[in-house]
Amino acid sequence: MTPCPSVLPLNHGKWAIPSVIPGPMEGVMHHLFCAAVAELKLVSGWMTPFIRISVSVPGHKAIYKFLEPFLGYDLPVVVQLLGSDHRKIADAVAAILELDVAGIDLNFACPSKRVVQHGGGGAMLKNPDAMRRIISTLRERYPQITLSAKIRTGFDSPNEMHSYIPELCSCGVDFLSVHYRTVSELYNPSPGRRERMTSAAQLSSVPIFGSGDVYSINDAIELFQAGCSGVMGARGWLKDPMLLKRIQNINSNSPSLPTPEDARNILFNSMRSIAKNNPSKFYARSSFIEIAAFMWGPRSQRFQQIKNMSDSKLMGERSLPLG
Repeated sequence: MTPCPSVLPLNHGKWAIPSVIPGPMEGVMHHLFCAAVAELKLVSGWMTPFIRISVSVPGHKAIYKFLEPFLGYDLPVVVQLLGSDHRKIADAVAAILELDVAGIDLNFACPSKRVVQHGGGGAMLKNPDAMRRIISTLRERYPQITLSAKIRTGFDSPNEMHSYIPELCSCGVDFLSVHYRTVSELYNPSPGRRERMTSAAQLSSVPIFGSGDVYSINDAIELFQAGCSGVMGARGWLKDPMLLKRIQNINSNSPSLPTPEDARNILFNSMRSIAKNNPSKFYARSSFIEIAAFMWGPRSQRFQQIKNMSDSKLMGERSLPLG
């Protein structure tokens, strides 16, 4: 069995970066969800969805509002930024660092057609000079921060990573998060995850997180065996809210964790309890519906049951068995 390290071997910043963290999920990581996850101790840290840095730099209030769901739980928070202008990104980091965050992550991976058409996210993989400029600017201006980049193995071909992974490492990143697919593959089934991640690990002189289709402990073990120092789970974690803890517990004698179905029920009922105790801050019907769709699937009986509940039932005192 492959051991799972507890944290990455980094030298920057006061926060240790855990080796198993949730991937960024825009639209999912809202106040209520983050509060329930933190209450149940389902994660050891956060990687936020990206803050887009385009025409203007977000102000302090906008940045705090965006990051507020992740703060106050004594967990390391890595803030992800998406943009192509090194000056604007550097200015945004100045405001972010006024908060107690663990690091800055640069999104060079998003495959969204709209993002790519505007030259951001995965499109940056076709512009290595711009990626180097951003990383070098941030490392020079903020030598104290933990700095990382989220990438894919290529835009059209995984062979492309041979040209840019060594360069990104030489510019001063502390770690890389590597999604095994290319940008063009989007989220479609794609072959060769282990082979691609082995190549990425061999090309990198810094620790890497592996991501993409992490649905089980065996998926995580494959990534560790490929040479990854950390694992990032997103969609698979929503299907099994205990998945990240299961991965952390590889090779340990920790007590058995709830089944994936029980874990979904536990997380959902925790959300209900938190919303009931502070509805003005946490209750939004859309939050429940959205999370239920991700956890059980929009065509499942569970989702239909939740979707048809009244607000009073969602906020009821009794836990829903849902099974």
